[in-house]
Amino acid sequence: MIDTDEFFVWIDKDGRQLAGRDIVPALEALHDADLVIGLWADNVLGYEDRFRLFAPASLQLAGLRGGKSVISSRVNVEGMLCHNFQLKNVAPRPGNPAHAILCHMKNLEPEQRIRANIEKLRKYKFLKVNEGLERVLAEDWTQLPAGNVRQWIKEIERARATPPSVPNPSAPLPPGQIILSGSGPVRFHSEVERAAYLAFLAEPDRPFARMLTAEAES
Repeated sequence: MIDTDEFFVWIDKDGRQLAGRDIVPALEALHDADLVIGLWADNVLGYEDRFRLFAPASLQLAGLRGGKSVISSRVNVEGMLCHNFQLKNVAPRPGNPAHAILCHMKNLEPEQRIRANIEKLRKYKFLKVNEGLERVLAEDWTQLPAGNVRQWIKEIERARATPPSVPNPSAPLPPGQIILSGSGPVRFHSEVERAAYLAFLAEPDRPFARMLTAEAES
């Protein structure tokens, strides 16, 4: 399930982004895989082409737990399934590739995120159809139980406090971020980060299995 503020990209084993027309044959070539492990990558505030791949000050992939994978129809899926952490009954095995990244355009502008989250709160029946930002701001999100509603309200308050951001295409790429151009080589902050990502592409089943194990134990 892909939301309207997300788009799907494909990175090959050499760290190159495939153009849209080239993704289908790449998927077809993986007909024996149970799933294609997908990462979630939030865009950097104000940028359409910069995304957060690694957690701050580490080489841990930021979007492995919350990523969305491409799942074969052969897999027996039970219950609610959207993000990787919900794949508890899908045993990872060697050979499942990890070429997918779901780019989440949640930080283009604060107003966009506020509108999107208010609409989600209405769909969750937390807000009535005629209720909006004023009702949200009357809530103390710290008093709400953990879950989507609490997170969405927290994000709204953070977005309201965020000043406008003017992107600078020539600004240095900070640690943990990548630049996607639509096709061609992905730009990384450093060769170390590039090597870490290519190592994940070459053998993604172990970190994926560790994530599922930690999720099951939590």
